[in-house]
This record gives sequence, C-alpha cells and structure tokens, in this order.
Amino acid sequence: MATKGILKDLKTSKKTLASWWGKDITSYVNSDLMKSKSKYLINLASDEYSSAIDKALLCDGCKVLKISFQEEGKVVAVHAKRARGLMCRFIAENELEEPDGIKKFDWEGYKFVESSSDDSSFVFNRSKSWKNDDHSSSGVERKRKSTDMDNTAKKKQTKPK
Repeated sequence: MATKGILKDLKTSKKTLASWWGKDITSYVNSDLMKSKSKYLINLASDEYSSAIDKALLCDGCKVLKISFQEEGKVVAVHAKRARGLMCRFIAENELEEPDGIKKFDWEGYKFVESSSDDSSFVFNRSKSWKNDDHSSSGVERKRKSTDMDNTAKKKQTKPK
C-alpha cells in the first residue's frame, strides 16, 4: 500500500488506501468472523496492510492477535514476510481455530517467546544461525520428508510379489 498521494486528485477526505478501503475490508472480515466458530482474527499482515482494518468496527467479542517474527530481537522484513506465509500454512495444515496451537509453530528456527508475548500479540524469534541449529528444516521440508516416507511405504505395499 505504498501509494503516497495516489488519492490526492480525488475530491475526498480519505488520503490513504487504508482509509479509502477500511470500512469495506472491515465489513468483509466481520462477515467471515460471524460465520466462524472462533472469534480470533489472526493478524499476519504487515503493519501497513493491517492498518486498513478498523478494529473499533470489528464484531463484539472479536479478538485480534498480532503475530511478529524477529531475528535476534529485530524484525527483518524479508524474513518476516516468509515467516508469515509459513505461519499461514502451519495454521491451515493443523486446522487451528484457537491461538494456543499457534505457540507450537517452530518452522525455520522460530520459537514462541512467552516473555515478549501477551493476549493480543505473539512474538516468535530465531537466531541468525538457525540453519546450523538442530531445527534447520522447515515444516514444509519436514512435511515433504514424511510424505516421501509414506509414499515409499505405499509403493512397497503395492508391489506385486
């Protein structure tokens, strides 16, 4: 949404895309939350994009949980972007509906940091040398490895004798 000044020629008081689209996006998110069993909105968007949601207009009982990814205590944008995608996959593959399951995310060296987290914000951190640590493979790679093992076992079972 790095579009400074794009709305300046329009006759509107809304000067950012977040203010322009905010009510529509919030309304859409609300309709999804109303259909959901869970009333948690897991925020994996960058700060810039998540500003488009007007938290004051979210449905009653909705809790927004911001997820942050750090490397040795600092956000590295390119790594955080990848981590947000990995977290999205982790949530989908594990069919998570409540935040406690998110704390188990440990792909690509990330670990939940209890001391830096609270009810509205979960922080995950990793070292710069995470590839050299014991947990060097991502969850995607672990999934591929387990799928490869399953396929090998199936092939052995289906070979004619």
